[in-house]
Amino acid sequence: MLKSEKVIVIGIGSFIGLFILNSYFLSYILSFLIVGGDDYVLSYMMPIYSGIALIGAIIICCSYIIVKKINQLREERNK
Repeated sequence: MLKSEKVIVIGIGSFIGLFILNSYFLSYILSFLIVGGDDYVLSYMMPIYSGIALIGAIIICCSYIIVKKINQLREERNK
């Protein structure tokens, strides 16, 4: 697997994981915190959950790329 493919797989996997976490587990917590937390009100929160999952996936991918680049530069420097 190429490095770019590995980053794409990590990004997609983290997006799916964070989306499921935000959609199913955190929605129950928010239903207790938000006054009037019925399904209609929580339906407006789903795009926010998707955005949180997308930002988390982007952060994970960028961190992976930065760490790989730092390790590559460190190896070149030690040679």
